[in-house]
Amino acid sequence: MSGPPTTATGPSTLVGGPVAALTVVYDETCEFCRRCRSWLQDQPTRVPLHFLAAGSTEAQQRYGPAEKLRGDLMVVAQDGRAWIGSSAFVATLWATERYHRVAEQLSQPGRLPWARVAFDAVSHNRSLINALLIPKADLTSPERLACDIGPPELQR
Repeated sequence: MSGPPTTATGPSTLVGGPVAALTVVYDETCEFCRRCRSWLQDQPTRVPLHFLAAGSTEAQQRYGPAEKLRGDLMVVAQDGRAWIGSSAFVATLWATERYHRVAEQLSQPGRLPWARVAFDAVSHNRSLINALLIPKADLTSPERLACDIGPPELQR
């Protein structure tokens, strides 16, 4: 696995050489992870991003068992360089137009430990975060809408 995705010169270069595209392997069973994927997919990017559910047949054939893949975010370049955990998080930021500079700052030796602490805090608490999130599919369900509006006797 490669080290942290510090940037080098050029608009699409990570340590180790140019990047034509990145594959983001995410935990599709995690609501928080799915929302992060959705957010990232909507961002303008400097290089194409491909998303691969950790439990998919393709991900398991390429990278191994889903149980291992679901443990951490993983980003893989087309040449096989890979970043896991906080380094993968920085790589995803690096790929975006808007947060590229943030990734450059976070990848500095003195700042990378802070990115690691923040990412690990979120990653280790995914189950708690998931418990607080309502699945997107449920946000527009009749039951959810009724809950937000209140009982019929309180409606005017």
